Amino acid sequence: MRTLFQWTLVALLALSPGFGRATPPERAEPTGELTFEQVLVLATSRSPEIAAAESETLARQARLVQAGALPNPELAGTIENFEGDVARTGGVQSTLQLSQRLELGGDRPARKAAASAARDLARWDLESRRLDVIARAARGFVDVLSAQRRLELADATIRLAEEVRSTVHSRVEAGKASPIEETRAQVALATERIDRERAAADLFGARSRLAATWGSTSPGFDRVAGDLNAIPPLPSLESLAADLERNPEVARWTSEIAEREALLRVEQARSVPDVTVGGGYRRFELGSDAFLATISFPLPLLDGNRGARIEARERIARAREERRAALVRLRQQVDETHASLARVQSEVRSLGKEVLPGAESVYAAVSEGYRLGRFGYMEVLDARRTLAAVSAQLVRAQAEMHRAFADLSRLRGEGMNDLTMGEQQK
Repeated sequence: MRTLFQWTLVALLALSPGFGRATPPERAEPTGELTFEQVLVLATSRSPEIAAAESETLARQARLVQAGALPNPELAGTIENFEGDVARTGGVQSTLQLSQRLELGGDRPARKAAASAARDLARWDLESRRLDVIARAARGFVDVLSAQRRLELADATIRLAEEVRSTVHSRVEAGKASPIEETRAQVALATERIDRERAAADLFGARSRLAATWGSTSPGFDRVAGDLNAIPPLPSLESLAADLERNPEVARWTSEIAEREALLRVEQARSVPDVTVGGGYRRFELGSDAFLATISFPLPLLDGNRGARIEARERIARAREERRAALVRLRQQVDETHASLARVQSEVRSLGKEVLPGAESVYAAVSEGYRLGRFGYMEVLDARRTLAAVSAQLVRAQAEMHRAFADLSRLRGEGMNDLTMGEQQK
């Protein structure tokens, strides 16, 4: 059985970008118990955010098709000299002319290159959105799993409080304890039940947030199945830094720069005047016919498109700097998340192997000692509260650990085409 973090890797590495729309039919809300794999499939197949990004990719593909289109020919007809003096004007002249604009300077290839780069950029944005949804679903899954665990701990704490109240009641009945201790035990039990209601509300909220990752407004599932105790591997900083290049937030800038360079070529092509050529047929009222040919082009005397070319060059320079800034920002996030994961892993190991067993041992000893009259009720209450606090701290640390691992996986840009599921399952 795969652990939670292994399923994270499998999902992130296996889901490659599908650059066409995949509109699934309406499906029923999932019910019962969900595994992490099922959650990721739901999130990536039903997310409205991914569907929107896929539509944008298709729109840019259509833009590429349009960019390759040639200018339409123009058909014009004129009638001259009607209602005039036939002797002086030669009579009515009817002309039918067909003209075609010829793009010079490479306008069409430049447009196609810009549209192609824009489509590639949309693909990277789609992949970035996929990874965002996957990471959010992973964090949501961890939140539900930890909320379930906190509710289980609340139920266990209530059972302990009921056992203590029963023991106190027996001692009070035997005249070995004050009735005040029984009142304290009842108050403590009531407090634990309030905490249990709060944990149940937190679980409902976590389930709602998780269901929202696949576009649901009302969760239909009951619980999730996973293992909070599994400790994911800690990757080295060197490998994380090397993986940053495939993060869509960095990789997209290659397409962004290509698009802006193509837009510069578009502006350069616009500086070259296009030529319009045409030909036609002219009919004279007096009975003769003639053919005509035309050629026209603008004179670039007043507007040479210089400002647009300068603007395009500056946008290329800006894109290069923004790519460098993205790398710096992601590297900082990697360093912080890596340090956080290392810290919380150490905390989880310490709590699980040393602190929690110690708290359980102390509570068992104090509870038995109270039953035998060796300890007072306050010692039992303190030991039980310490055990509950340590258990809750362990759950919080485990949840933080798995969320940090999901964040690292997102920063690494896992899920791209150069990785395969088979490699991750070894």
